[in-house]
Amino acid sequence: MAKETKKKAKHWGVTVAIILVVIFALVLSLSVVTSGFRDWAKLKPEPEQAEQPTEETETTGGLVMPEATKGNGIALMSAPIAEANYEDYGISTQAETAHTITATVEPENATDKRVAWSLSWKNPSSTWASGKTVTDYVKITPTASYSLTANLSCLQGFGEVVVLKVASVADSTVAATREINYMKRATSFDCYVTSIAGGHGSLTVDKTGAGSSYLYCQPTYGVGTVTGTVTVTSATVTFNATYCNMSSYITKANAAITSGARVSAATSKTFSNPTSTSGGMALSWRDFFTATGAGIYSIGSPAENHLKSGVVSIAGNGASGYGEVTASIKISYGSVSETYTQKTNITKLDASALTVTISNLSYSDSGTSLTF
Repeated sequence: MAKETKKKAKHWGVTVAIILVVIFALVLSLSVVTSGFRDWAKLKPEPEQAEQPTEETETTGGLVMPEATKGNGIALMSAPIAEANYEDYGISTQAETAHTITATVEPENATDKRVAWSLSWKNPSSTWASGKTVTDYVKITPTASYSLTANLSCLQGFGEVVVLKVASVADSTVAATREINYMKRATSFDCYVTSIAGGHGSLTVDKTGAGSSYLYCQPTYGVGTVTGTVTVTSATVTFNATYCNMSSYITKANAAITSGARVSAATSKTFSNPTSTSGGMALSWRDFFTATGAGIYSIGSPAENHLKSGVVSIAGNGASGYGEVTASIKISYGSVSETYTQKTNITKLDASALTVTISNLSYSDSGTSLTF
């Protein structure tokens, strides 16, 4: 009996020991857990890094700024920020352009690389800048106190050069500056076609298109500090069917063609590569028609003469509104550009250079004019 009691006591002691070990382990684990996560912010995921701007990012607006600037002990590099990422950089969605500016302090092993950023008018007493606050137009915001990176945003166009300065906090003579300009943007355009000095909306039509009219595009500019180059990237003449109706001449031309080829009225003529503000508009009589097959435009053929007569007829009818010219226009200054589209009416067609061989045509004398 005493042996049995002793055995039970032994088992009970082992059980108590096991229980104490388990309790100790739980207390130890709880202590480690609670002490390791007292700062519950550590459980939050790391914030996503904002997408870094790249040189390929397209910019909009008129801000003109060098990509790289070298100063006294400080170099500056800039890269555009995509509009979709403005909020990630703390930039107002109303800004028209934004850039990240990075400063590099030399030498590389400098112990104090803190820098201060500032903006000012180049000429604060100029007629345009007088009384105006630069930060209402351009803002610079360091990513942290004395940071080597800052975000620059253009809020609206400005008419005085802005100067960005970055200077070492430890030594103000270690600094870099860069001038920021704004390309004037067009508020309106005056586009017109002319073949004579002082003319307006007059388009020359000749035998081969060798004689040119010109498309003039004169912008009215808004505020800015630099003026860009204007180019006409493309132009299309659209014919007005009301005034360019040559169906009877086309019918006669097709009747004179024996090869099975056919001709119909064209609706437009595109000039694919005008290269200046006075891009040549060399319009041939053939541009009024669309031909299928060969032999239609044989020199001196009856078909050709019928078609030429149609062009001569509409050019001499005295009406206006023959069509319109739609031009795509680009204003550019360095890598900054703006595109516009403008229309102008054609008020007159000059077909005096066309030669029609009357002997090859049948006609009737109405007493006042010839009808081909």
